[in-house]
Amino acid sequence: MATNEVKRLKELLFQKEQLLLVSRAGLASAVVDRFGEDAEEVIKAFLAEGTRAWAANAAEADRKANKKNDIQGLMNFLWEPLRQEGFEFTYEQKEQGCQLKVTRCPVAEIARAQKLEKWGFIFHCLGDESICEGYNPEIALTRTKTLMQGDEYCDHFYYYR
Repeated sequence: MATNEVKRLKELLFQKEQLLLVSRAGLASAVVDRFGEDAEEVIKAFLAEGTRAWAANAAEADRKANKKNDIQGLMNFLWEPLRQEGFEFTYEQKEQGCQLKVTRCPVAEIARAQKLEKWGFIFHCLGDESICEGYNPEIALTRTKTLMQGDEYCDHFYYYR
């Protein structure tokens, strides 16, 4: 694919993500305004369950394709495709697990530009633990920093329970 075509597709993807975040955040905010803070917890639980199911389906597909659903499999399934969407990160295998450092997240950029960091975190970051649970219940995640919440990077650490 030509460089200009890739650039155009990335711009379209960015616009799509922006529209999705703005519309989802608007709907979620309206529901919380109308029904109170309990509605936010319902939204979070709904997203967590959907994310878990999505990741479990991905793990099943990996196993059927004779791929392991281990930490490296999670990196290949979840993170490597995000490079094509403009995410920038490095990861390092360590004795205890895998340290991921995300230095660019287009979704966080969109959320900041729209002043929707709270909903960006709920819709995109909060589900990271549910992804682990669905993909392989033995994989856990520790994270203390997120770009979405204003930190200089995200520090995902994946390890086995």
